[in-house]
Amino acid sequence: MSSEFIPKVFLSGGLGNQLFQLAAGLQLSSKFMVLNTSQLGQSFELESFIRFLEKKRDINIVVETTKPTITFQKAHNYLLRSKTWRSKCRILNALMKISIKVSFFFSGVKPQNVFIEGSEFDNRTSSLQKRRQLIVIGYFQQESIASEIRRDLIEFLDMTFEMLPPKDMSQFSSQLLVHIRKGDYVTEEGIGMLSMSYFLQALADFQNMNEISTINLFTNGKIEPFELQNISEFGNLIQYDSDSAIKLLAMMRQCENFLISNSTLSWWAAYLSTNSRKQVVAPTPWFRKLPEPINLIPKDWIRSPAIWDLGNES
Repeated sequence: MSSEFIPKVFLSGGLGNQLFQLAAGLQLSSKFMVLNTSQLGQSFELESFIRFLEKKRDINIVVETTKPTITFQKAHNYLLRSKTWRSKCRILNALMKISIKVSFFFSGVKPQNVFIEGSEFDNRTSSLQKRRQLIVIGYFQQESIASEIRRDLIEFLDMTFEMLPPKDMSQFSSQLLVHIRKGDYVTEEGIGMLSMSYFLQALADFQNMNEISTINLFTNGKIEPFELQNISEFGNLIQYDSDSAIKLLAMMRQCENFLISNSTLSWWAAYLSTNSRKQVVAPTPWFRKLPEPINLIPKDWIRSPAIWDLGNES
């Protein structure tokens, strides 16, 4: 294996981000890949999907939990928290990449072996593979990268969750998914948490174009009773929850239409839907203060003006 090109992908964030990172690693390699999960804590649910990919694609994927040096971890976190390098400005991108690679140099990693995401990703696969070993860090939130695993992920979810009770999946046909992302978004001012006004306005706009029979509500935070009452005025309301993010994804993608948050989990749910007539409503801008990932939102999705919850600034 030592003579082969081996990208090492550092996974971070929730399931949605991890799927983008996994897809990026697969675009870079056809033989071997290492996934480092040391930054995830207990939130790694992709083991079964990875073993599925190994068999189907004849690829060796090693999952390691070894923590890198403290210096490396700080450089890694700096990279993930610094969004300026996502900018469309080439000068800012270049300066940020230089500063990041200097940080990795002091952590004992050769700067030329560190690859961070960028719009040039698709055009650099061949040159990157010449480096033998490559450390891959980033969020890689692009539709073109997600397409790398779309078919395999659909097949895996259908196969793995086919035994879910009918009440959990089959009734989602011809219904609307509403995903309200809370959790850590409450304190993430750069990302921004959408207010209830956004969802109510988007529901009203959607209702003007389509009949809503049932609303399947997914959320990871508390919603006040009066807010649930406001939502239920648009259709029969059913709430869903699960301790497993991947099971939630399997359930969410069964809906026919989607009103999503600025969350990669609901993005994947809509993206993995096989309904050719689906309508997907996503907020614009995607983030409150950060640049929107380039080419994340498919062209046929509907954009609804974001209304941000400003309660975390009080």
